[in-house]
Amino acid sequence: MSLTKRERLIISVANALTIYAIKRSEDAIPASTTPHRFVLDAVPENMRDGLTADIIDEVFASLLAQGPPNGS
Repeated sequence: MSLTKRERLIISVANALTIYAIKRSEDAIPASTTPHRFVLDAVPENMRDGLTADIIDEVFASLLAQGPPNGS
């Protein structure tokens, strides 16, 4: 069973937000770079038509609710 377009988009957003968090913690990107801008730049262009601020916010909230991985 293949993933839907929305599921692939959510995975891309989650990956981009994870990379954003890592790079911000390492000061590898400017503090002025917002998560929304980073995600927009990171998500493949062919998926951007379904990308909304609400999706980014929902994925961000979901990641925050999960907390840090075990062992951290």
